[in-house]
Amino acid sequence: MTPDDLALMPAHVALTEFRARRLSPVELTTALIDRAEADQGRINPFTFTYFDAALDAAKRAEASYMGKVHHRARWKACVSRSRMPVILLACPHRLGH
Repeated sequence: MTPDDLALMPAHVALTEFRARRLSPVELTTALIDRAEADQGRINPFTFTYFDAALDAAKRAEASYMGKVHHRARWKACVSRSRMPVILLACPHRLGH
């Protein structure tokens, strides 16, 4: 997949790919960050960016998809650190599961 394919991928498709281990949360987050940085210079859409925090959350999510973290623990880890929408992109887990 190209970086543009990843950046435009619907969330439900990304979840399927994560679960099948064909796509990593880090890979998707990196593609989204790269696209955001490319647009930043052209149209300046972001006042603040939290890319380092998003990558940290993606690494935690990746560990959870590899079976190293219990599902509730991974959601809590993603949400408790920050409530910024960009962080939640790296933690696409449903509440209550």
